[in-house]
Amino acid sequence: MLWRHGYIRDNGVEQFVRDGRINMVYEGANGVQAMDLIGRKLGRKGGAAPLALFATISGWLEENDDAVLAPFAGPVKRGLDALQQATMWLAQHGMQNPNDAGTAAADYLRLMGIVVVGWMWARMAKVAQAKLAANPSNAQFYKDKLTCAKYWMERLIPECPMLLERISAGSGTIMEFN
Repeated sequence: MLWRHGYIRDNGVEQFVRDGRINMVYEGANGVQAMDLIGRKLGRKGGAAPLALFATISGWLEENDDAVLAPFAGPVKRGLDALQQATMWLAQHGMQNPNDAGTAAADYLRLMGIVVVGWMWARMAKVAQAKLAANPSNAQFYKDKLTCAKYWMERLIPECPMLLERISAGSGTIMEFN
């Protein structure tokens, strides 16, 4: 057995310790990114960036409103609705009460990430469906893409209403304990 400064290299404990330490760094970076999104990016130029994102995703959803893509586009639409509602709530409450913005930041970042990645999966699903229709030699690759897209729609997009509810709750009860 090789011992190195408290870590055991031979049985994998060292990797667990490193993973445990790096998670703290990631948590801090996520928080900083979330606060930057809420504090600086969201309201810049009258909210032009989120409005442009919403318009782009909405435009794609309108162009792809068909039964074949419904299992992918429908969930993205529900997620986008929650994201737009959360954005409006933050626009109304975040400036009045910075604690509301701070409390919502991490949930808003996650909500935006889920919706945007969901939209990317829906776009990949469209391509995969088209490729599968041509009966390619690597059909399993495209079937796997559809499986992953379906997983995202069924397992992650349903978090969007919960995140909206948490964002809309504000900081009231949290701040009462201080």
